[in-house]
Amino acid sequence: MGKVAIYLVVLGAALHVCATVQYGCFSALAKSLGTKLRNKWFRSLMRQDTGWFDSNDPGGLTGRISSSILSFEDGIGPKLGLGVQFLSTFLTAIVVSFVYNVYVSLLTIAAIPLVAASGALLVKVNTDAA
Repeated sequence: MGKVAIYLVVLGAALHVCATVQYGCFSALAKSLGTKLRNKWFRSLMRQDTGWFDSNDPGGLTGRISSSILSFEDGIGPKLGLGVQFLSTFLTAIVVSFVYNVYVSLLTIAAIPLVAASGALLVKVNTDAA
């Protein structure tokens, strides 16, 4: 029993290191892409005619650019990394489950729509309550 516990502690430590590296890499990617997008947005603003600035509020453009870039960085950064991680975990679990027991795997896959529907209902109830 002690050997299994040691394996699990080592596995947990390795997963912690990998998750930290994943978070750092996706955050750096998001910052880099956000900077490029901000520069391209600014260049496109500078190419506009002066009449365009009369119809659009120049004071509000900086706030709109900043909030849009932050939303972009949030979506493309750690959240994308977590999405990739969860998808790969799901697919790996399906493959491993089919290798070990096909019948239990098929039963579990048959229950996925029920689980998804209950999750959607939970999100709807929480959204309506907020």
